[in-house]
Parts: sequence; structure tokens; C-alpha cells
Amino acid sequence: MKKALYILLFFQFSIFNFQLIFAQGDIHELRSGNRYYQRGKFDTAATHYRRILDVDSNDFAGQYNLGNALYRQGNYLEAANRYSKALTNRNLDDRQRVNTMHNMGNSFFKLAQSDNDQQTLKTAIECYKGALKVDPKNNDSRYNLAMAQRLLKKMQQQQQQNQQNQQQQQQQQQQQNKDQKKQDQKKQDQKKQQQQQQQQKGGDKDKDQQRKQQDSDQLNDQVKKELQRQKDKQKQNGQNQQNQDQKEQKNQQKKENQSDPNNQNNNQPQQQKEKSRSAGQKFDPTKQNAERMLEAVKNNERQTLKDQQKKAKVVGGKHIEKEW
Repeated sequence: MKKALYILLFFQFSIFNFQLIFAQGDIHELRSGNRYYQRGKFDTAATHYRRILDVDSNDFAGQYNLGNALYRQGNYLEAANRYSKALTNRNLDDRQRVNTMHNMGNSFFKLAQSDNDQQTLKTAIECYKGALKVDPKNNDSRYNLAMAQRLLKKMQQQQQQNQQNQQQQQQQQQQQNKDQKKQDQKKQDQKKQQQQQQQQKGGDKDKDQQRKQQDSDQLNDQVKKELQRQKDKQKQNGQNQQNQDQKEQKNQQKKENQSDPNNQNNNQPQQQKEKSRSAGQKFDPTKQNAERMLEAVKNNERQTLKDQQKKAKVVGGKHIEKEW
């Protein structure tokens, strides 16, 4: 049986240390993987390490070196997973255990940096502490532990500052909302006051318009009554005038009958006159024409008198016409 051969490949980059170990197993695949690893061809190296694990999934060198290759490719989560599986090997010495814990701490450290995750960083710190428990003199783990603790403190301070800023922003936002609410309430009050003023003005205007309309209606009612009274008055005056004309006509006819020399009896009925005529009285056409002329003159005088009375009524009542 071949003796296990371990070759430590120690790389110093940034704050982290990596170790590459050869172990018992498929020596050919292991050496090929280490050569590609040293050339920086980490993807090809990982392929050879996986071939070792296909044969023996518990091979420490295969798991550990695959973790290193994945770490160098930036696959920190899978690298931490491979380191964790490497630790399950029951035949590890202190050196193997320390290096595995150290590199696993580096993987969690990188994850915490990229995600700004305090819990992941605390896991990295525990990995470094575990390495120091096995080897208290491991300066690389001690240095990385100090770096992780300082980063955790910085994250906590930043978180506290963010919380304070967030709280301050919330307070400012609440104050702004409060101020905005006051402004909105003030605007609403002003708008309501303006509406009330407008309604009051509109109400006063409506009341004034209503009062004017009432006054106009009252005046119109009064005018209608006066017009009806004038109409009734004119009708009554016309009736009186008609009665007066009839009376004057009767008087005039009576006077004519009294002044007629051929009329021997003023009270004799017209039928008797006609009868006398038909009995043989002589008919005088000259007298008849004179009577007709006299009657026409009297009618003309009466018509002139009526026209004068109408003109007197129109002049007495002054009429105003106005264009609107």
C-alpha cells in the first residue's frame, strides 16, 4: 500500500490563504489536477478532482482541492460545501483540519462581503475560531478572524446608521405628511369659505331679485286693476254718452215737431198724419227738402260736438310710450 503523500501549495492573495493537498487515491488524476491548478486553469483542474470523487466520494484531497479550484473560480458557496464534506473525513490530522476550516472561513467571508450578510460573516468568524482552537499559533487564521470581526462591526454600525437614517426619513416623511395634511386642510377650509361667501352672495342676489320680482308683480297687479277700471270707466262713459245722445235726439225731435207750422196737433200720432195725407192733404215737396236739410245740419253739429269731446279726453290723459 502506498504511503499518503501530501503536498502543501500555499498561496497568499489579499487576506486569505489557500492550501492544495495531494492525498492517497488516484495519483494520476490528482497530479493532473494540481498541474492545471498551478497553471491557473481552475476549471480543468476541477474536472480532474471530480474524477477522483467519482471513485471515492470521501477522498479528502479530492474534496479539499476541488474546494480550492471552485473558490478560485468565484464559486464560494460550492467551495464551502466541498470544504464541509472534506471535514467529514475521520482520518484528518490537525494540519488538514486547520487548513480546511481556514479556507472554509475564507469562502463564507467572501459570501458575506458580496451579500453584506452579517450572519454569513459570523459563520466565517466561527470557522477561523475553530482553526485557532486546533492551532492557536496559526497567524493567518488569527489575522483573518480580526478582519472578519472588524468587518462585522462595520456592518453593524452601518446597519445601525441605516436604521437611524430610515427612522429619520420616516419621521421626516411623517412630518411632511402632517404638514401636507395641514396645507390640504387649509386649502379645503379656504375653498369652503369661498364657497360659503359665493353662496351668501348668490343668496343675497337671489333675495334681491326675488324682492324686485315681488315689487314688479305687485305693480303689475295694480296696473291690471287700473287698466280694468279704465276699461270699465270708458264703457260706462260710452253708455252714458249713448244715453245722452238718445236723450238729445229725442229732445231735438220734439223741438222740431213743435216748430213745424203744418203740424196742427203736436200730440197727434204719426199714424194720423199718414192717414190725413192719404185722406187727401196736399203734399209739399219743397217743405220736405227743407226738413231734410235741417236734419242734416243738426246731425253734423252733433258729430262735431262728439269729436270735440273725444279730443278733450285724449288731451286730458297724458300717454307715454318708451322703447325698451
